[in-house]
Amino acid sequence: MDPLAVRAGASHPEFYGAAPQSSELCRPCPVAYPRRVARPRILLAEDHPRVAQELRRLLELEFDVAAVVGDGDALLRAVDAIDPDVIVTDIVMPGLDGIAATSALVARRPDSRVVLVTVHDDPELAEQGHAAGALAFVAKLTASSDLVPAVHAALRHERWHREPGRSPSNLGPPRGSVRDDREANP
Repeated sequence: MDPLAVRAGASHPEFYGAAPQSSELCRPCPVAYPRRVARPRILLAEDHPRVAQELRRLLELEFDVAAVVGDGDALLRAVDAIDPDVIVTDIVMPGLDGIAATSALVARRPDSRVVLVTVHDDPELAEQGHAAGALAFVAKLTASSDLVPAVHAALRHERWHREPGRSPSNLGPPRGSVRDDREANP
């Protein structure tokens, strides 16, 4: 029999015309990939469900959002339960606010990495957050461009702040917005 015909499956008539199965093409090799590479785990604390949903959508592009909680007390309980790599928290929440929760968390776990997000783009709040132990302060208005870089910096245990000269007015529309699509396809 022709060796080329054997390789093409001619020796096994039951395979004629059948598409090869993935197990026939490449057997899994458990030694090559002993475990799945995990993405960094994020704990998100935000008391407004729609805002939490948007922040989660932004974060899930590069991270695993392990849990979403609605206040600072729940944040402290969730940290112990899920051991996140980074905590992203709103500042103004019912009960324990984000800055007080950050302070309590850093007192218990000094290696905690916290990113504060808020609607208040206030330098004084940013200073209070940094003094409490947060590594980054992100205004919700600029979260579409600033949140992911801030989380990456926190993962490296680095402080993050918006580059000087960048303001919400010159950041442009969020990626994928209607205005962005019209500019890309006039």
